[in-house]
Amino acid sequence: RTRTRTRRAAAARRTRAGRSTRAAARSRSGRREASRSPAYSRLPALAPNPDPNLTLTLTLGLLACDYQHSHSRLRTLRLNGNDLTLSGFHALGVGLDAARTNNGLRLAELDLAHTGLCVEGLRGLLGPDTRGAHLASLRRLDLRQNMLDDDGARLLGRGFRSLQGLSHLFLRGNEFGCEGAAALFVGFAAWPTSEPPALQFCDALANHRLGVGAGRPAEGLAGCIDSVLAALSALPELTRLQLDPRLKRDDEAYNALQDACNRFDIDLHSF
Repeated sequence: RTRTRTRRAAAARRTRAGRSTRAAARSRSGRREASRSPAYSRLPALAPNPDPNLTLTLTLGLLACDYQHSHSRLRTLRLNGNDLTLSGFHALGVGLDAARTNNGLRLAELDLAHTGLCVEGLRGLLGPDTRGAHLASLRRLDLRQNMLDDDGARLLGRGFRSLQGLSHLFLRGNEFGCEGAAALFVGFAAWPTSEPPALQFCDALANHRLGVGAGRPAEGLAGCIDSVLAALSALPELTRLQLDPRLKRDDEAYNALQDACNRFDIDLHSF
């Protein structure tokens, strides 16, 4: 019995020693992994702040921390509700481009709703060539409730060729009308057939000037329906198109859009 107890005690000591060795190895491995890449893939959404400089400083500081690692894991950046100003959008574009160049940033979601984005801010965000190559990895881009006018929509339409992986584009509540919507959908249709866009959802037809006019006569669908119809055939992944319900009053154009959506199996939704 004494020998049995001795053997059991020795086995227990060996088991404890093995557990300690494995735990130490896991700890060293965890420290090595933490040194290679940050332990986050989503930055916390920065709450709306009356000081745009503070918001921008925090954002660029977080991106600068990301630079220290050889491979970025940052995937989501939400700045909605903060007034970023023109210099802020420019600095953000420069920061995102540097992160992509230095450590392979592949941002999947960017939320800039309610940030005061206008055409000049969009130009700063996209970069000097306005192609926005540093945004090419985006899957979701939220630009709702901003100040993008016809020129802004036209600029976004030209930059859309770089957003090859974009699946959700949110534009409701901006200030562009028929001319801007037409230019945007022309940009959608300009993709080469060998690389069709991944766009699944778009609410570009849910804007004030198209529906109610924001103090001016409503422009309706008629001015952009040809461009919209041409783009639908170039968007094989599109499953949902959102529009202002007031556009239904434009019977001929709305009926043509509804027929095209039925043909391409697209859910035409009015909110």
